[in-house]
Amino acid sequence: EALFGARAPVPVGAPPPAPRGEAFLPELGSAWPPGAVVPPTGSARRHACTLLRSRSSRAAMGGAAPAPPAVTLEEMKAARVPIEERDQCAGLLIPLNECRYKTGFLTWKCENERLEYEYCLYRDYLRRVEKCDAVRAAGGSCTAPAYRRDATD
Repeated sequence: EALFGARAPVPVGAPPPAPRGEAFLPELGSAWPPGAVVPPTGSARRHACTLLRSRSSRAAMGGAAPAPPAVTLEEMKAARVPIEERDQCAGLLIPLNECRYKTGFLTWKCENERLEYEYCLYRDYLRRVEKCDAVRAAGGSCTAPAYRRDATD
């Protein structure tokens, strides 16, 4: 009476079975030949896929991230982008909103698009901070830029 998930007995002299979680079936043995490179599973696989989809390889290796796609005012109007959101990150907001509409606002379905859009907003904030620091260094006055859109600049 073997319980569900119990391992089959190993014959004497046979190599030990592969550990669980690495494509092991007790009755078939390991799915991967000895010495094979096993692709990542679980969170490592998700991280690798997210990294590939979210940024270019140059950006992932520490280089400058690619500029978001330029969107014309007519395209923003057609996509019904709110006026306060019409900036250089609107090119990433349009596909994010389209994904949200298609998936019924299931948050996990559009995670990559959301992360790209939020990263663009963060880079925009850093650019504003650099400009403010440059004005202060030149002897001018500058109020600290707000990170969130709903806060005042």
